[in-house]
Amino acid sequence: MFLGGSVWAMVVIEGLWRGDVSRPARQAVSAVFARLSDMAFDIASGEVGEADQQAVHYSQHRRAVRAAIERAEMQVANGQGHGAMIARRALVSADEVFHALLALDHRRSGDPTVWVDLRDIGDRLAGIARQLRRGSAVQPQDAIAVRHGSASEAGAFRAIDSALEAMTGGRGTATAYEAPVPTPAADGHRLKRTVLHALRIAAVVAIVTATAHALGLGYPYWAAMAVIVVLHPVRRMSVARGVERILGSVAGGAVASLLLPWLEAPAVVAGLVLGGTLATIALRSVNYTIFVAFLSVIFVLVMHMLHPAEGLAGMRILDNVVGSVAAIASVLVFSPRGGPSLATRIAEAVAANRAYLEAIESEDPAKVTSARRAAGLASIEAEMAAHMPGHIFGAAISTQEAQGLAEARRLAGEAAARWHDKVRGQSIF
Repeated sequence: MFLGGSVWAMVVIEGLWRGDVSRPARQAVSAVFARLSDMAFDIASGEVGEADQQAVHYSQHRRAVRAAIERAEMQVANGQGHGAMIARRALVSADEVFHALLALDHRRSGDPTVWVDLRDIGDRLAGIARQLRRGSAVQPQDAIAVRHGSASEAGAFRAIDSALEAMTGGRGTATAYEAPVPTPAADGHRLKRTVLHALRIAAVVAIVTATAHALGLGYPYWAAMAVIVVLHPVRRMSVARGVERILGSVAGGAVASLLLPWLEAPAVVAGLVLGGTLATIALRSVNYTIFVAFLSVIFVLVMHMLHPAEGLAGMRILDNVVGSVAAIASVLVFSPRGGPSLATRIAEAVAANRAYLEAIESEDPAKVTSARRAAGLASIEAEMAAHMPGHIFGAAISTQEAQGLAEARRLAGEAAARWHDKVRGQSIF
């Protein structure tokens, strides 16, 4: 049955209904521009609250944008065709817009009286996100009126103008097209990680499947599928995905158990399955927990139509919990420390952002770009580590760690502002 389904899926995807191979890359870059739009509107609000609240709010957009950029780079690196080339050029521009926004945000945070009207830019960035998501050509943008007197603010506005123009065939298009997007790791290291990850998945799937059969679980392959979906090369992603899948499975199973006693007509069940499938597809990129909840309802309803049995919802919950817990346990056992400590990651972020600031003094765009990327990667690792489940569920970071994060953010903002102060918004494309 699984072999037949797989063959049919390949026939549909490769022959009957070929998809757009560049769509994942375009959508990933579209998400970057959507996050940039949110960041621009937030800066435009000019609101500055208490120091602690401001620090949290200050980091949220940075973390969201940097995470979106990293996901987009992975998709763009594997993208093909003209659409992927457009996405690659857009991602280069998005990175420049992000650092210009960092400069503007830094000036706003340093002096609460500074008010920067970025609503127009926020609208443009949101429009670009929609165009990329639809696959349509990004329309040329009007020049941004520079209304602010400071050199760094004027430079940041002109940098945004230059980046958006480069996306639409303006100056420097060739460089923007050819700008290399670094891969997440060197090929050899990536291959080693891929092989080790595949072996871990195979081992855990075998153990979970054997355990499920030994315990007499109704559908052992549900537990095996949970392992495959939850396990991720990055430790924190596996833990987060496992928790989300457990919560979604419990919620979906509970809803399905409430619906089943009232469903008798096959047409009604088929209608619910169709509606649930549409909702599942729509919610896949919105929230994984909600996605799994709808998916669980669909699985239970379909199994109820094909093989009616008592306790289908409970089986779905139990199998997914077993698979998810096994996946999380394997991650905790094989990588118990999850890499460097939070304090180490924060120290690395501070050092990388200080090196970024020092590189600006050289006024060498290539050196600045390299240092900026290293600082961005170190910053996102520190921010993500500070928001691991262990810290979310009660283990608050120390005062020294919080101060270190604040220093890394300050250095990043200061470096971005200093760079735009020096180049006065001249195109680097």
